Amino acid sequence: EKDVLPDKVPSLHWLYYSLAKLGGWYDSKRNGRVGVKALWKGWLKLADMVESAELLISIQQTEKL
Repeated sequence: EKDVLPDKVPSLHWLYYSLAKLGGWYDSKRNGRVGVKALWKGWLKLADMVESAELLISIQQTEKL
């Protein structure tokens, strides 16, 4: 099964805050600014999630053989 792509491409604004939230940022100061550390933590967490998904897919494909 293939997932259907969304009609509208997500914005950079969405990406910025999504990475920040993955990195543990929650805007406690209410200024809307994300630190570099939170962005990097989010990026690394996303990379780990993608790598894990790829590993699971490859394991499932080898089990079918």
